[in-house]
Amino acid sequence: MKTQKKLFVLAAFILAASMVFAQTSMTSHSTQGLFGTDVDDFMNVNEWQNVQPKNIFGFLGYGAEGDEDINLGIAHQFKALYLGTYFEGKIPGWSKTTAANTTTTETDPTIANKTTTGKLLFGFGNIGVLADTSFTPKAGNQETWNSDTKTKTTTNKFNLKINLTAGINLNANNKIFKISPRIGLDSEADKTQTITDGKLTNLADDSRHDLKIGSGFYHDFSKKDAVTQTIIADLDTSWRIYPKKTAATASSTTSTYGRMYNKIILTPAWQIAYEPEGKFAVKAVAGLETTLTFDRNYDYKLNSDTGKAYNGTRKYTNTLNFSPILMAGFTYMPISKLRFNLGMSFKPSTFEWKSTKTQTRNTATGEVTKTVTANDLKFATSDGTFTSSSGFTWFITENVTLDANWNIIQNLLNNTFKTQLTEGDGKSILDTVNKLVVHNIGFAVSVKF
Repeated sequence: MKTQKKLFVLAAFILAASMVFAQTSMTSHSTQGLFGTDVDDFMNVNEWQNVQPKNIFGFLGYGAEGDEDINLGIAHQFKALYLGTYFEGKIPGWSKTTAANTTTTETDPTIANKTTTGKLLFGFGNIGVLADTSFTPKAGNQETWNSDTKTKTTTNKFNLKINLTAGINLNANNKIFKISPRIGLDSEADKTQTITDGKLTNLADDSRHDLKIGSGFYHDFSKKDAVTQTIIADLDTSWRIYPKKTAATASSTTSTYGRMYNKIILTPAWQIAYEPEGKFAVKAVAGLETTLTFDRNYDYKLNSDTGKAYNGTRKYTNTLNFSPILMAGFTYMPISKLRFNLGMSFKPSTFEWKSTKTQTRNTATGEVTKTVTANDLKFATSDGTFTSSSGFTWFITENVTLDANWNIIQNLLNNTFKTQLTEGDGKSILDTVNKLVVHNIGFAVSVKF
């Protein structure tokens, strides 16, 4: 048995910070992202060719622990064109109420902070193109209309992410290089405005928009017997855009200038895999996530009535962070239809350098009257703690697979190398068995025919 990894392993720990929204198999959950199935491949711009459905591939799941919103995907090969679709979450609901000449339309508060994701992938030749979007409504996202005063107040509170990713597999001298450039926009809306009788009477805008530009790289540089070595790299950059007009009344407007928050994340990694034609396979990854951030608060505000007012305390903050990454994944197949999965993610020390410059300034002229600088170094250790994951995969038939994430190991060890079982407490063996095996379990079923 040779279990192939069919997606960038860095996705396991980059997803939370990057612009990618991805369906993830229970095998991937259970092995810290180091092993995968068709569920990980069918919407991957570099790996969609691995799925190869004769007619349709589809899967259904409800998150890593089986208690989240629906995860649903379908793919079909239209001769030379591959088409994959994916949906996760629920369609946002809303309510409309009228009382005392005031009508309020608002997002269903029960789904506040829950994300709905949709994706569409086109594949042809050695190229894949993925468009994906996600929407997360926040509490208070609403519109109010007063028919007596002709006043409409709109409060936009939501997060909207739109991304485009391209993947290309290049063959140079029988060596495959996989590249995946991407671009996206992450908008965090926090804006309230009031319009009375067609005129703007109030505005408060604290929104922000992050332009995301990045790319992934993957290359198997060494293959010998059952051992494969891979070099992986991921670059993720974020460039924040702030609204210029941040406040307004019926008689004046205020614009804010000089704010900045940019981030660059570079993550190189090396992976080694041992995948013999047998029952056991193992993979390990070592990497270093390097994060550089540049943060500035505003320089000045310009009011249409009172003029320019400089920020009395201007702060410049630059941060450099190094976070090592160590992961290992294991699979064992005792019989042809059943595979057990295990993963461990270690938490070694991290290093951070922060440089801060604070200027005290004259608010009328912007003249700097005092400057204070500070440099902070922090070396944080985690004492060898780790996160573990586990599960199993049941190959019911050639075309039907049941994938499960069953976190027995994590609950048994709880991020340490010591079990959570008590010794000599006189409890029944059934209590111990219950503590070992009765935990949340997430399932996903995939079908290919």
